[in-house]
Amino acid sequence: MSRFGLPEIIFFEKAPEKILQEMLFHVTEATGQEYGRADPRRKIIEGLAAFVAIERNRADYALKQSLLSYATDDALDHKGAEMDTPRLGASAATTKIQFVLDEGRPSALTIPAGTRFSIGNIYFATEETQVVDVGINTYVVDAVCTETGTIGNGYLPGEITNLVDPLPYVIAVMNITETAGGADIEDDYSYAERIRLAPERFSVAGPEGAYKYWALTASQDIIDVEITSPSPGRTHITILLRNGQLPTTEHIEKVIEICSADDKRPLTDYLTASEPEIIEYSPVVKYWLSRSNETVANSLILEIEKAFNNYLVWQKSKLGRDINPAVLIANLRDKGAYKITVEGLNYTVLEKTQIAKDVNPTITFMGLIDE
Repeated sequence: MSRFGLPEIIFFEKAPEKILQEMLFHVTEATGQEYGRADPRRKIIEGLAAFVAIERNRADYALKQSLLSYATDDALDHKGAEMDTPRLGASAATTKIQFVLDEGRPSALTIPAGTRFSIGNIYFATEETQVVDVGINTYVVDAVCTETGTIGNGYLPGEITNLVDPLPYVIAVMNITETAGGADIEDDYSYAERIRLAPERFSVAGPEGAYKYWALTASQDIIDVEITSPSPGRTHITILLRNGQLPTTEHIEKVIEICSADDKRPLTDYLTASEPEIIEYSPVVKYWLSRSNETVANSLILEIEKAFNNYLVWQKSKLGRDINPAVLIANLRDKGAYKITVEGLNYTVLEKTQIAKDVNPTITFMGLIDE
């Protein structure tokens, strides 16, 4: 499918039956002969038509891969190279680990690079050697997951307490920030959006698109960014992560670090960044199925509840997306719900720095009714 809301493009007619019809028409026009369905010559043309359909599909796909709205995988990487915008690679989760040290230790403590901490079979390690002087009894180091991807994300403060590589005078260790920042290699959708914004980065005059481009390079987790100017000379960046998740401190600091670089930020701009303002709603949905669908009721119930959960994620996956109960109702009807009642979900216009977040959502199947 085409990206960015652009219309679909069809370069070639690819339906085998239409190709066959065209070929038979031209053969008849050139020879004056019509071939019946059992005619061996028609069978040869049918075989050629099938081959032409395959080749047209290949050609259509190849041509679409030259367009940013369709390009995928390696073809999209080539489009990115044209704009000096490489795909973001996989990254590892990070956290801060606090050491609690023996107050009576007689000498400085060296924490070597590569010192490991674990939770289950997930390991984090320091990247730099640190020396803790005598008299310092608590010390904080940065630690990085030894595996890239999302596997290291989401461990809350205090969950990582196992020091794998023993050190003298260490009483306890624990993470004091939630582990975050791990991401898989950037997906095609996010990458294509960054390539589309790439021309904006060439300006340092403070355009919205330039800040948005650079903010999106901070992490594959960042799915949406809004740029506002609350007062002259001040620029605020609102950040949203995938599936409506809020950015961590590490995400916010990374965005500010990237966008504050001298070659990206106008001299007079003062930058701040934050998570979006949350507008809560509590949808209570009840639905009935038509009695005519009684034999497939179980499968419809699964599809309807899946559509409900998908709507909740969709609603909070973009900044400024208005709360619109009509969208939910349409999605549920599309999956087979016959009668639907919705409470706690009123049409609400959101500012572009706000997101709608569901609280205690419920959906209940009420039974079968006659049409």
